[in-house]
Amino acid sequence: MRGVFALALLAGCGFSPSGGAAGDGPDATPTPDIDGAVGPVVDAGIEQPDAEPPPTCEDPWVADATGCHLYIKDAALSFDAAQSDCQARGGHLVVENKTNEFSEVAAGMGPLSEADRFWIGLHDPLPDDNVFVWVNGEVLGETHWGGLEPSNSGDCVNARPDGTWGDRNCGEAKIYACEKND
Repeated sequence: MRGVFALALLAGCGFSPSGGAAGDGPDATPTPDIDGAVGPVVDAGIEQPDAEPPPTCEDPWVADATGCHLYIKDAALSFDAAQSDCQARGGHLVVENKTNEFSEVAAGMGPLSEADRFWIGLHDPLPDDNVFVWVNGEVLGETHWGGLEPSNSGDCVNARPDGTWGDRNCGEAKIYACEKND
């Protein structure tokens, strides 16, 4: 929030993040402010907060608090096949990178028995160096490993009914959760 305030403050002082004073340059056009006076132009290339509406989750996608999810409980696939299926549906295996998303996705996949597991989009790609990353390229931040996990039993990660994670062999067939518009 401070960054937005600082940008607004600097914009009011005639500062342009692209260099020079706001309103300078060949593409500058004066714009009226709230009371109709012509003021400095803020660089239109800067992403404004809340500039885009929240993503829509059309059926069968589910609009959860942390994003658009699709819970595939009627087909069990390998990690790679599950990721391909999610991509064909316009998303990818779920990336649990938002507060409480791990428990929200587990609830969406439920009800599950204690033995049930489902793929999420976390894996240890080549080179096999025990560095887990999300399928969208994000590095792993907050973790939800269960018990003694990761146990080095595989390079792909599944979630349990409580949302905690374990590493498994990528070729195992499991149900899975997809997400899009993250």
